[in-house]
Amino acid sequence: MRHSTTLDQAFGRAATAAQRDGNSSSKVQAFEMSPSPPFTQSSSSQPELQEEERLVQQYEEVQEEFSLEVEQRSLQQCISGITKLDTFNTKRLPKRPARPQEQSGRGFNLALAASSPGYPKRRNNRRQRQQQGHHVHHGQHHGAEEGQRLPGPGASARSRMAHVVVACLVRGGKVITPGLATCSEGSPRLRPHVARLLNGRQPASVTQHAEIAALNRLPKGTTRRQLRKMTLVVIRPKFNQNLGHTRMLCAQPCRECAQIICALGIKSVVYSSEDALYRCDAEALLSAAQPSSGTVFMRREEPTSD
Repeated sequence: MRHSTTLDQAFGRAATAAQRDGNSSSKVQAFEMSPSPPFTQSSSSQPELQEEERLVQQYEEVQEEFSLEVEQRSLQQCISGITKLDTFNTKRLPKRPARPQEQSGRGFNLALAASSPGYPKRRNNRRQRQQQGHHVHHGQHHGAEEGQRLPGPGASARSRMAHVVVACLVRGGKVITPGLATCSEGSPRLRPHVARLLNGRQPASVTQHAEIAALNRLPKGTTRRQLRKMTLVVIRPKFNQNLGHTRMLCAQPCRECAQIICALGIKSVVYSSEDALYRCDAEALLSAAQPSSGTVFMRREEPTSD
């Protein structure tokens, strides 16, 4: 607003000077069309020419000042935009860390750790101390010595985890079923996405074997065509305290698991026995497989129940 008012005053003064000379229209037009109009008419008097030159000089100064201020404003806008951009970058939320992928083959590492003497490790030490104190108090009532502590519940767990059967499915040199697939006292049933490949057929074993646990860890959407290219690996590691290293005991699949493996069409089976690994196809495994101890026990109990 200040610059526009100054320009209007300059134009008003120029028009007044032109009216005094009598040629207002031609001189104002020449002044508006050209930034520096030629004031070289001989009819004008010397004071009027000086006044016109002063007005033209003032107009040029105002125009130069206006252009400098416009450039300064544009520069400030650019600087403020860059500052806002830097502030936005500094306040940007950090990227989320990538989800850790499941490491294939860690089941074997956990199995080897399970075969060590100090496995499993108790994390809840407070609860363990309370249980041990309860055993000591209970032993005092039954004639046990005060300094003698009865074995806590962790002792039986260590003895049961002295050796464990671990299984996984491999294809193309990569483990397809990550995690620790071991034998347990859980349900022996297959998951729906695996049982669907067998038309709902379920294994006849009593507890969950390592082979069934590995099959349950197959990703959803696995087809029979993919199973025909897979190999089932079963090992049974046991840590030998006398020798100081881990031995591989017999982990040949039982007849119940061999029937499921053969029905799924798995390519081959690799199992450990006496510190060695043996490889055979599913049909040969089924012909040489023996029933599990749980199945034998159930068969022995059947005549007694009748």
